[in-house]
Amino acid sequence: ENMSHGLCMFDADERMIICNRNYIDLFRLDAKVVKPGIRYFDILQHSVDVGVASQSAEELHAIRKPYIDGARPSAYEEVLSDGRIIVISHRPIAVGGWVSIYEDVTEQRRAEAELKEQHRRFDAALANMSQGLLMYSAEGRLIVRNQRFLDLCNAKAADFTLGMTHRQM
Repeated sequence: ENMSHGLCMFDADERMIICNRNYIDLFRLDAKVVKPGIRYFDILQHSVDVGVASQSAEELHAIRKPYIDGARPSAYEEVLSDGRIIVISHRPIAVGGWVSIYEDVTEQRRAEAELKEQHRRFDAALANMSQGLLMYSAEGRLIVRNQRFLDLCNAKAADFTLGMTHRQM
């Protein structure tokens, strides 16, 4: 219960052995329904019934089954009906069955998308400005240059490689 991720363990017959509260909360499941002994498929059906799953229980089982049956650890992302992005990791158990770890990475993915969009805007601004621009790091290394600078100096990108110092120019 001290871990931030959802955790669930299943036996070789696809019956739940144990899960933590984070697993129940992550998928908004009813702890009275999802308890030791429940079949994996029934958990998937319950997630459909409570409106969290973005697909049918059959579709979810078909998607997840190859990962579960694989003899090696695996991980993939799944988008829930409310838009949350969950990384699901499966680890096989030597005696049969598997352990699954569930992590909500929604905010991380949103931050990554926002950063990517900021980079796109920055690159567009650099490409469309009329001035030539060089930017140096606090350590004095070239970290940004635009094409307009190269054009004004009649230079090639190789003449002003990122990471070089002002003295090297």
